[in-house]
Amino acid sequence: MLLRGRYLVFLSIAITQLIVISILLVSNLNDDVCSPPKSKLGSKLLSFFINSDELFVERKTRTSQITTHISSNIVSTCAILIRDINGRLGNLLFLVASAYGLSRTHQCLLHIGEHILKELRETFELNLMNEMSQEDITLLEKQNISSQYSDCHFDPKLMRPEAVKYFELKGYWQAYGYFSQYMDEIRNLLSFKPNVVRTIIPFINSVLSNLQFNNSNASFKRVKESIRMTSSVIWIGIHIRRGDNLRKIAFDAGRTVPTVDFLNKAIAYFNRRYRNRTLFIIASDDKPYCRKTFQNRSNIIVTPDNFSPTADLAALALCTDVIATSGSFSWWAAVLAGGIVLHDEGTPRKNSTIEAICPRSSYYPPWFLFS
Repeated sequence: MLLRGRYLVFLSIAITQLIVISILLVSNLNDDVCSPPKSKLGSKLLSFFINSDELFVERKTRTSQITTHISSNIVSTCAILIRDINGRLGNLLFLVASAYGLSRTHQCLLHIGEHILKELRETFELNLMNEMSQEDITLLEKQNISSQYSDCHFDPKLMRPEAVKYFELKGYWQAYGYFSQYMDEIRNLLSFKPNVVRTIIPFINSVLSNLQFNNSNASFKRVKESIRMTSSVIWIGIHIRRGDNLRKIAFDAGRTVPTVDFLNKAIAYFNRRYRNRTLFIIASDDKPYCRKTFQNRSNIIVTPDNFSPTADLAALALCTDVIATSGSFSWWAAVLAGGIVLHDEGTPRKNSTIEAICPRSSYYPPWFLFS
């Protein structure tokens, strides 16, 4: 049918050309008899119809070239993909950060599943757009997308030039080495949205005496900078994870809960460092325990019970420095805060299953301090 259609188009053009040529020939005969000036319109029409089939073919060729060019761009480059996730927010942030780091290192296109982007954009600004459509992904699948599962091990081979082509990350990828050189960019991507900041403004205002925020100035960066510049004390975040880490199965695997001794030593470290000009903000999955443990400490405040994990993370990220204890939530609270990190050296327990899965050298950046 397509060939027949094209044939009819060319036949129509040819017949039209013959008619116009005949008219022009008659016109030429009349020119010989009457000798008037030759019509420019006739020559223009003749030129148009003679060249019209060439224009048609040229337009068709250009369209084909454009389509081929777009497809070849996708196939000839490299691509990093995330389409599945495991675990909660902290785990998701590791996976996205590692994919982002690899895409920057190798100058690859980055594709993050739309359901993943939707979840992240509920909390973070995340000014990232997918550089590939689903049609592009389908095309790449024909080119053989390779995938690799990882928990926490850092694989230096993946950082070599041309180490990846079409590469999908699966698992957890909790190794800072894949993205450490892009940490500032990642912090900017993970700036909290105003709607998240607005949920913690009443708490912030209750802590501050010389500065009050409202919903109209609820930018995360603005609030953080204002606290740093105007507060009479240094905000230190503390994340205390207990919850599921208290279960026997977690203990047997190597998980721990922070001891009061560690917490007191960490608090004392920052009190010395800042000459007691400190305010400690605790976020935890066991807030009653925290309030009971530190009830007589006037410079220690626990976030409200109605705070979501997202609100707790934002409150910790507003702090200058962070005391981290266990898990990826602690890790990201510390990194997003961007200051000194004092981590519990007792987690995970040495020679445990978790330590074998997540080597300290891969998981903890060199700027983490341990106590």
